[in-house]
Order: sequence, then C-alpha cells, then structure tokens
Amino acid sequence: MPQGRLRPPYAILSEREWNIVRLRYEAGGISQRRLAAEFNMSNSTLMKRAQRERWKQGRETGPVLEAAKTFLEAELAETGRKAAQLAATQIVDELAPWIAEQKKGPGPPRS
Repeated sequence: MPQGRLRPPYAILSEREWNIVRLRYEAGGISQRRLAAEFNMSNSTLMKRAQRERWKQGRETGPVLEAAKTFLEAELAETGRKAAQLAATQIVDELAPWIAEQKKGPGPPRS
C-alpha cells in the first residue's frame, strides 16, 4: 500500500472549460476554493494558472463581459459549423440510394 495521502482524481480541463473558469474567476462573487471544487481541480492549480496568465479577480464587468461575448460568439460559430456538417452528412446519407440508382443508368426499355 502506498504511503502518504491519496489524491483525488482531478479533472483535466479543455481550453473551453478553462475559458469558463477564467470568466467566472474574473467576474468575482465566488471564492477560489469553491470555483476549484466546481471544476474538480485543486485550489493550487487554479491559483497557479491565474497567476501565470495574470487573471484579475473581481475585474470590472466591461472587460469580462467583452471576453464572455467573444467566447460565446466563437462557441456559437463552432456549433453552427458542427450543425452544418451534420446536416450535410444526413442529406448525403439520405440521397445515397438515389445516387447509386442513378449511376446504374436506365434499365431495359419497357414495352
């Protein structure tokens, strides 16, 4: 059995999740410990990232809202691209039998 304290399995956050953490951190109104707990990370991980990237807790709402707007616009654009790709795939799948039939060419003439 290993000696010492067992660490909980912390989450590995995506850049999208880190953007959300930063927005919430800079908006204020939540403690660092509580924010870290919500995203299943250690408080020191949150503090180190905030220091490294020079996050400002309780920042003016203007820059935070502008960052949120930019982030949400990017998310919306990505969602739109994914929806368009899905729709195109579904259309191609639905047309596949018809396309295959057309490639065969006309059958023998009917009498």
